[in-house]
Amino acid sequence: MKIKKHTQASAPVNNTNRPSRLKEILTGSIPTLIVWNFLFILTCVPILTIGPSMAAMSFCMNALVKNDQVKMNPAKFYLDAFRTSFGKALPVGIYFLFITLLFGAGFFVYSYLSPENTVYVSMSSLSMVILSFFWGVMMHMYPLMFDFEKTDWDGQKVFMRTIKLTELISESGRTAAACWKQTALALVFVVVFFGILLIFMPLTLPVLALIGYSAIALAAAMAHTEIPY
Repeated sequence: MKIKKHTQASAPVNNTNRPSRLKEILTGSIPTLIVWNFLFILTCVPILTIGPSMAAMSFCMNALVKNDQVKMNPAKFYLDAFRTSFGKALPVGIYFLFITLLFGAGFFVYSYLSPENTVYVSMSSLSMVILSFFWGVMMHMYPLMFDFEKTDWDGQKVFMRTIKLTELISESGRTAAACWKQTALALVFVVVFFGILLIFMPLTLPVLALIGYSAIALAAAMAHTEIPY
């Protein structure tokens, strides 16, 4: 049985089955999520490779949300997506790091200064709004890099779309706007979940090491597959 192909031209997901699909993943795909979480951490060791790592995780997780056939060989699936997306996702990842650090630092600095001047309150809020919008667009950019229709699911061979970066950014922005509610919900989950993990470090280190990043990617994938095609 071949996995269902999903591209912009594919049939929409039946949203009434979303809770049951999430339950299936959480009860039947935990080993797969752990493998991908380990590989994500491993491939992120040189921080600059976070782009291809996020692209590979995003591709695998979106495929899993659509159909669980990717559990056949999750490690091979992830590594092929990482290798295939490396050239295109590497610069995108660098931009992601730069903008995240820039506006993230702005948010914390303005928040720290806000008791002294109320102007900094609006500036810190603006920094967070811009950062959230950027993250929302990135949430859809990585899966949109891949050509799900050409992907060989039986041989687990991944293919990229032929698309310019400017077109990819534009398409990602339109996608984020089209399903803004799902995107916003996923962002809230990511911020709260990752925030809890950081606050209670090092107690939460095992959770982060085993499934932390996979859980974040799963939330993003659930939002992306809600696109009203």
